[in-house]
Amino acid sequence: MTQDQRVMSTAESNRRAPTAPSVELPLAERLALAQAAFEEFYPMCFWSWPPDTRVTEAMLPNVAHALRSQGGRRQFLLSAKLCPSTTYKALYLPRFADGEIPTAM
Repeated sequence: MTQDQRVMSTAESNRRAPTAPSVELPLAERLALAQAAFEEFYPMCFWSWPPDTRVTEAMLPNVAHALRSQGGRRQFLLSAKLCPSTTYKALYLPRFADGEIPTAM
């Protein structure tokens, strides 16, 4: 087997590998992660919030929204851990049907 064939077979196997199901973190971990994100990204994402804010369960969608809208890629990926996209869609995009993707007009 040549090196090209080995690379091709590895790439093919990676493409066909099953993906891991997304696992939602327990509430305590999400709250701790959200509080750490609030403190770390305060100047970038939470500058309009009071600096002594303590994140609660009810605030998780708002924290995720701020990370998604004000942050970069790292913050966007972190927001998915804090608040799964189905919850985010239900709270912030209720006017769109399930199959619709909002676009700028």
